[in-house]
Amino acid sequence: FNPYKIPKSEAVENEPFKLPLANNKILVVSDIHIPYHDVEALTCAFKFGEDKSINTIVINGDLIDFYQISRFLKDPRKKSLAYEIDVTKNFLKTMREVFPTQDIYWLLGNHDVRFNHWMMQKAPELLDIANASLESILGLNDLRIKIIEDNQLYVFDKGGSLAIEDVNNAVSDSLEVTLADIDNFTIYTEKHRI
Repeated sequence: FNPYKIPKSEAVENEPFKLPLANNKILVVSDIHIPYHDVEALTCAFKFGEDKSINTIVINGDLIDFYQISRFLKDPRKKSLAYEIDVTKNFLKTMREVFPTQDIYWLLGNHDVRFNHWMMQKAPELLDIANASLESILGLNDLRIKIIEDNQLYVFDKGGSLAIEDVNNAVSDSLEVTLADIDNFTIYTEKHRI
């Protein structure tokens, strides 16, 4: 329906990723910011996941900091991009060793997309080369980790749904946990070390 002949839109409908119903014991880790991660907090999360026999892990944005390729002023004495990638690969390998059969999903956050943004600006010719992708560099296929790029993940259960998204990708600018009702709620997360 377009009685005013408004020009055709190039907008693409962004369907949220929906976890299978079997993914019903979920560990959510968020804002890890490797290599500036909190080892104690991650150890607690892994132990909790083991104790609860989770079957799914959701990395909810900002797994890797990508400090040296951010658009902000950078201290050249901080860790290199190669170092951040190596530490992230080791972390993901450890996660897979601790949770060998669980499904792992990585919902990209604003820090995680710095890599693709940097590639678009500095090396656009490499964007179509499979081995130059973040998935390939981190070995995500071998580790059976699925990237979710649509900024929103829905977890469905019998009574409703749980929507998980990084606050930097959320519609609202406020940091909050919103409980719509007992069966349907959304979690927004963002925490940076002070």
